[in-house]
Amino acid sequence: MADWLTRGCWALWRHRCRRDVRHFRAALKNPEAAQAAQLRSILRLAEGSQWAKKFGMNQATTLEDFRARVPVQDPPRLTVWTDRIMRGETQVLSRAPLERLVPTSGTTGPSKLIPMNRESRREYAIAVNLWLHDCLAQCPAIMNGRAYIATSPAIDPEPNESAVPIGFAADSAYLGYWEARLLNRILAVPTQVTQQRGTAWRNATREHLFQASDLRFLSLWHPGYLEALFEPQEFAELRKRWKNLSLISCWSDGACRQQCDHLMAHFPRARHHPKGLWLTEGAVTVPLGTHRPIALNSGFFEFEAADGTILLAHQLDRNAHYRPILSNHAGLYRYRLGDKVRVDGHIGHTPSLHWVGRADRVIDICGEKLSDAQIAIALGAVGWKQAFRIAPIRDEHPPYYRCLVNETASKFPIQAFETALRRNPHYNWARQIGQLAPLHVQAVIQSSLAEPITADQPQQKVLYLCE
Repeated sequence: MADWLTRGCWALWRHRCRRDVRHFRAALKNPEAAQAAQLRSILRLAEGSQWAKKFGMNQATTLEDFRARVPVQDPPRLTVWTDRIMRGETQVLSRAPLERLVPTSGTTGPSKLIPMNRESRREYAIAVNLWLHDCLAQCPAIMNGRAYIATSPAIDPEPNESAVPIGFAADSAYLGYWEARLLNRILAVPTQVTQQRGTAWRNATREHLFQASDLRFLSLWHPGYLEALFEPQEFAELRKRWKNLSLISCWSDGACRQQCDHLMAHFPRARHHPKGLWLTEGAVTVPLGTHRPIALNSGFFEFEAADGTILLAHQLDRNAHYRPILSNHAGLYRYRLGDKVRVDGHIGHTPSLHWVGRADRVIDICGEKLSDAQIAIALGAVGWKQAFRIAPIRDEHPPYYRCLVNETASKFPIQAFETALRRNPHYNWARQIGQLAPLHVQAVIQSSLAEPITADQPQQKVLYLCE
C-alpha cells in the first residue's frame, strides 16, 4: 500500500489534468473549431517575427491565406531560420523568447534543430496530462505506488557557437510548474539521476529500480528499453520485486509490436497502455481508451494524402493513410513530419490515428531512425568509396546494425563509421545505455550491395538501407 503522500501526489496531478481533459473532450466534438482556434493563437504569437513579415502573416490572417502563402516545408528548409537563431538574431520565427534548439535524428541528413519556447512546452504538457489522466482512468491501481518514467539522460551537445542553448531540455521542463513537483514525489528513480552520464546513469537507474518494490507503473518509449538496462536472467528477480506492477505504457505499433509482446510476457499481471505519436517536434496523437485521437490542443495539423491533397483534421477518411503536417507555437509552420498514419476510427468528430511507419526511407530499431542520407554522410566522413549496405538485426540481445561490404573489399573502418553515426543523438543515446550493440561487419557478394553516391551524381537516390 502506498503511503498517503504518494497517493496524495497522484490525486493532485489527476486533479490538475482535469482542465486539459475537459477542453480536449470539448474539442473532440468540434475539431474544426478547435483547430481554427489553435491556428489563430499560433499566428498571434508569430505576428511581427521575421517569418511573419516574409509571408505577410498576422493574427487576422485567414486559414485560406495561411495555406495559400505558406508552402509545406520539409526539415532541411527549417535550417534557414535556425541558422539565424544561432547567430543571435531575435524574433526570427515568433515573438516569444526562444529557450533552446532541440536536436532530432535528422532523417533527411545531419541532425536538425527544432525550436522550443514556453508555449511549445505547454503544448507538450497538455498532451502529457491527457496521457496520464487516461492511464489513471484505465488503471487506478497505479496510484498505490511509485512510477518509473523513462527519461533521457544528460547528453553533451556537440561544440557549437550558437547564441541559444542546443540540447535536450530536462523532461520535467515539458510539464507545468506543479506537475513537475508532483512528479518528483512519485518517481522511483529521482530526476537528478538523469543528470548523470553513461555508466553512472545506468548503474544509478538500475539500483533505484531494483529497490523499487512498490513500483506500480512503467512508462517507456521503446519496449526494448528495459532489456538494455537488465540482463535476461535478471527479469525473474524483477518480477518478484515488482509483484504489484499494474501498467506498462510503451510504443506498440509497427515494428514495435513484437518487442512489446515480449516485454509484456515478462510481466503477465500488468496491463499494456499504448502511447500516442509523440515526436521531438510535438505530440500528434494522445491515447484515449482504445483510440488515439489527434492532439487537437497541441498544435495545428494538416494531413497529406497519397495523391498530394492536403486535408484538415476534420476532413480525414476512415482507413485512409496520411502524412501529418504540423504548425506550432515555437515556429514550425506547415512542417512535414516523416511519419505515416492510418485513420482507424473517430471519437466524436475527431479521427483516431494508428501509426503505420515512416514515410521516408528509414530503418529503426529503438527510435534512432537511420536514413540513407545519414548513411551517405557517414560513409563520406570515413572516405568509404566502395559498395555498402546496412541492415537492422532485431532478434539479438541487444540488437545491432550489420554493415555489409564486398567480400573482396579492403577493411571497412568500422570504428570511424560508428563515430560518424553517433552524430545522430538518438543513435548515440541508444549506444550509451546499451540499447544497441556496436556495429558488426559482414562480407557478402558484390551483387547484393548498393554503390555509394558519386561526386558527379549528388542527387542520386542510393538505397543503403535493407530490412
